[in-house]
Amino acid sequence: METVFQIGATSIGIQHDPCSSFGPKGDCRLIVAGNCEPNTLTKITIDSETLYCRWESNPSFPAPRVLYVPETSTLFFGAGTLALTIRVPGFAIIDENVLRLFWSFERKGDFIVQFGELECNLYTLNGQRIDTAQVDPPYDAKETEVGIRFRSDVAGEAWLLYPRQ
Repeated sequence: METVFQIGATSIGIQHDPCSSFGPKGDCRLIVAGNCEPNTLTKITIDSETLYCRWESNPSFPAPRVLYVPETSTLFFGAGTLALTIRVPGFAIIDENVLRLFWSFERKGDFIVQFGELECNLYTLNGQRIDTAQVDPPYDAKETEVGIRFRSDVAGEAWLLYPRQ
């Protein structure tokens, strides 16, 4: 089943299917998450362009997430052990990150935060990764004027720092 939504003039479709083979046949863009056993094929369609991602799904994993930044035409996609930032149109991969476990994306003003089980990342609205923090759950995150502070009983304190103006 495909989910389609509209952001301004941009139409975005997402479809997840179980897969046991390599992926779609023919001439297509395919990203395969490393360091896992991919069992899910996601088809991302933006307007008339399509990208496929193979990644590992597990009932205990958070659901895949998509965040689209219309002012920069940048798509953030995260699922299982994979986090991607993609330039639209053209599906140019800006950043591909293999994680222990992707949790979510959240926009914080002029930045995007990617939360994960053992790693969190800070991105520009253009999809460039600008900082990484090693974390360990359970952790709490607090936004300050200089960045985002993570605190964990296991890993201690870590920061994602905003660039200085």
